[in-house]
Amino acid sequence: MLTMRTFIFSFLSLILISFASELSAQTEDSQNSCGGIRQLEHIVGSSCGPCNVDEYECDGRESVVCDGSTTLNECEGCDRLRNDPGESCGPCGEDEYVCDGRESVVCDGSTT
Repeated sequence: MLTMRTFIFSFLSLILISFASELSAQTEDSQNSCGGIRQLEHIVGSSCGPCNVDEYECDGRESVVCDGSTTLNECEGCDRLRNDPGESCGPCGEDEYVCDGRESVVCDGSTT
């Protein structure tokens, strides 16, 4: 009777070890890019921010965050401006360009 118990115990131990090994392999395969187990909202390294020049990075093991909010022009937009804000304009060159929204500038005034 003792040998039968030993056999059953050994058999069950092998099954448990095999199951634990398989579960461990599945857990390693299902890790996200940050080392956690939840699916991330965005891909680590993908573009983000107002002009898509920043990147998502890990914020702990279960989430990502955009690493910046970089804008590319002085009006806080993404397009290249024809003139820089503060640059002289107008018929006498005594007025200056000012932001007209985020993507353009206008000459402020018309000094003659």
